[in-house]
Amino acid sequence: MNNKRKQLNKWNLGCSGLVIIVTIVFTCYIYLYFKNASYTLKPGDSIVLKVPTSKQKEFSPKLYLSKISGGKLELSGRSSWWQKGEGSLVGTNYDVLKQEISEIYSSSSNIPTKVIKNEPNNSIYLSKEGIVLQSKESWEFEIPNSKQIKITNISDRDIRFEAQVTGE
Repeated sequence: MNNKRKQLNKWNLGCSGLVIIVTIVFTCYIYLYFKNASYTLKPGDSIVLKVPTSKQKEFSPKLYLSKISGGKLELSGRSSWWQKGEGSLVGTNYDVLKQEISEIYSSSSNIPTKVIKNEPNNSIYLSKEGIVLQSKESWEFEIPNSKQIKITNISDRDIRFEAQVTGE
């Protein structure tokens, strides 16, 4: 009788552990699924992504776009877009109001700010509403002080992509 009770306790403990593991795996799967939302936009269709806000100074929301199937996406909802650079290039500012693209370099590099010509052949260029992305599979932008970002398919075909707004 005592042996049966020990076996039953081991079986209960094993089942409880299995339930906990399955719950953790399921929760992680759901989190990852919703973290990178996938979208398919038909020509002319749009989505609006809400940007989280915080009163913390370190809080800097970012927009990540990845796995873009090609075509052109227009991003609007900001008067200026910032893309972080590498090396001595601190970043690139896309000023929608001034219709000006500026590459900004670190002060230690002694390279002055360069104004880049806005051309529709570039992988990113300015439109009257925002910026247009093309010819690249992934993008990252810092989007402080934004409430929402609108993404519009301005191509003549469907575009699939993943989008994520984080508050890093």
